[in-house]
Amino acid sequence: MSDTRFEVARVTIELQTAHRIGRGQGDDLNDAVFVTDAGGLPALPGSSLAGVMREAVRTQRGQDAADTAFGYQRRREGRTSRVEVSWGQTHAANDRPVPFRNAGPGGDPVLNFLAAGVHRDHVRLNARGVVASRAKFDELVVPAGARFTFELLIRDDAELGAAELVGLLDSEHVRIGGRTRSGLGAFEVVRVEAREFDLSEDYADFCRLPADVAQDVPEGVLRPLKWQRASQVSGVVTATLELTPDDYWIIGGGSESIGGDASADQLPLTERRVLWAQGTGLVSEYRPVAPASSMKGALRHRAAFHCRRLLGHWVGETADAPDPNSHAPDEPSDMITLFGSTKERDREGAAADTAGKVVIGDGQVEGARQGKLQHVSLDRFTQGPIDHALFEEAPLFGGTLVFTLAVRTAGVADDAREAFRLALQDLTEGRLPIGGCSNRGHGYVTGAAKWSDKGRWLEGEA
Repeated sequence: MSDTRFEVARVTIELQTAHRIGRGQGDDLNDAVFVTDAGGLPALPGSSLAGVMREAVRTQRGQDAADTAFGYQRRREGRTSRVEVSWGQTHAANDRPVPFRNAGPGGDPVLNFLAAGVHRDHVRLNARGVVASRAKFDELVVPAGARFTFELLIRDDAELGAAELVGLLDSEHVRIGGRTRSGLGAFEVVRVEAREFDLSEDYADFCRLPADVAQDVPEGVLRPLKWQRASQVSGVVTATLELTPDDYWIIGGGSESIGGDASADQLPLTERRVLWAQGTGLVSEYRPVAPASSMKGALRHRAAFHCRRLLGHWVGETADAPDPNSHAPDEPSDMITLFGSTKERDREGAAADTAGKVVIGDGQVEGARQGKLQHVSLDRFTQGPIDHALFEEAPLFGGTLVFTLAVRTAGVADDAREAFRLALQDLTEGRLPIGGCSNRGHGYVTGAAKWSDKGRWLEGEA
């Protein structure tokens, strides 16, 4: 071990989906907002980045490797982390990091877009599969496409080089921030510059390396680093869901049209993102979005139905019906293991949250067009039209939806796995709608799931 030998790496990542590292409170308009730097721009705390990397190492290399690189504390025994992580600083339109102490977005279109964030609405489903009362919440997230740069300093006794650590971080299973089980936090590493320093020989070059990652690195101080992305992880199976809508579908909450008439009362959810080309960032036009939270809610409710059926949990003539204001109060414990729980949903009153085994990514929408339908509200007693109650919706039709999902198979019971398989089968065979207005026939899809293990785990063969 020598404190004069270490490796420095500057890592740039790009968000593939929106993400949010919460700051512990909301604002006047949102229940949850993301962490910002001194200028009001989104930032990545070093502690969050270190936690993500530690978990990536623990999952793919074991607990001992994580303890060696990132330290530990067990009663009187402990070890300091041998990896130092800076905060991640966001990129402006010129694809360069912005100083942490900055003057705000100024006139930069990308920074203005990132500072404003993207608003997402959510509702919670009750045991009957409809919206639970007093269970609406919203959040402000960092848009997809945002880029951040942070610095790693890895000491020589970490037993983990920069190339290996970046490869473990740049895995499709690794995500950052909160609500990762609902589609947020996916990213990829786009470039890395690194170098091993020995201060007995490279002291002059190390002194030329600026402490601020927003400053230009002099030529020859750092070099481009090649790494191999970790693709296969033990205990994790992945799938790609390719779905084709049978008819109209809509996940509502949008405020912008994607080519149709924007005067409709109900519009599909649309968002913008940052696009990068030849070192320049641009803010895209509005495009339809299929958030993973919509897919997760549908799959969870249908899988819970199948799990109750397989276990023989029936509501008899003398049994109490589920409380419609609670979130699945009678949900089998095996389903909680599969999809996770929070304190307010814990039937046993336990204090600890449980992370779900299923991680779903936001859906990619291609080729969908926007239509327009007119409706008349009917009187509930006479079934006649109500005066002045004409309304319009602009659902999408055609196109394809592609979702990715990963399942950590350890600890998943056989009945939960079978219930999950049946829920996916209902979805791909056109029996489980996604989105809104399913009572009018919207949201039914057909398709197929392509599994990394050819479906062996899902069929119980693994």
